[in-house]
Amino acid sequence: MTSTPKADLLPCPFCGSTNIDPEGWVAQNPDGSDRQTGPACDDCVASAQSVEQWNTRALKSLLLAQPTREMLAHLIATETDAVINYAHALEIADAIIKLYTPKDAT
Repeated sequence: MTSTPKADLLPCPFCGSTNIDPEGWVAQNPDGSDRQTGPACDDCVASAQSVEQWNTRALKSLLLAQPTREMLAHLIATETDAVINYAHALEIADAIIKLYTPKDAT
C-alpha cells in the first residue's frame, strides 16, 4: 500500500490545520491482517475513512464559506511572500474559484 503525501491532503475542515497525518488512524484484525488507515488531523483529531472523503469534506467546508473573489484576492496579495498586485491577485482568485467550483454548479 502506498501512502498519501501530506501535500495531497486539504486542510482540516473543522479547525483549518494543515497538520494532517495521511495514516492518522490504523485499524486491523487481531492477527494483523486487513490493515486499514485513514487521514486524521493532528491538532483536533478529526478523521475520515479515506483521503477522498477527507478532501471532499474539506472542499465542501471551504465552498460553504463562500469566499468572494475579493476576499481571496486580498489573501493572495497580503498573505504570500510573492509581490503580487491586486489585479493579478484577482486573476489568481478567479482561477482558484473556477478550479474548485463543482462542474454541476455552473
